Amino acid sequence: QAMIVGHVPPSMGSFRHTQLWKEKYINVYYEIIQEFDDVVAGQLFGHLHSDEFRVGVGKSAIPSSLSTPLLLTGSLTPIHG
Repeated sequence: QAMIVGHVPPSMGSFRHTQLWKEKYINVYYEIIQEFDDVVAGQLFGHLHSDEFRVGVGKSAIPSSLSTPLLLTGSLTPIHG
């Protein structure tokens, strides 16, 4: 099994509601994730300013057939408390 870990998630931002990745990269990413859906145990990303999880529904960029959700968390820095 594998965990995918990254900084900026391949999805919409929580506040501006705009895609954080270019669409062509999101499509390639999810094609790879779908191909290895039986191997990927989780997708963990930071960057956002809230704790969230996302699953694919409707017209979402996240394919609804994926068995693992995206788990998103806010950033932490010792510089700004």
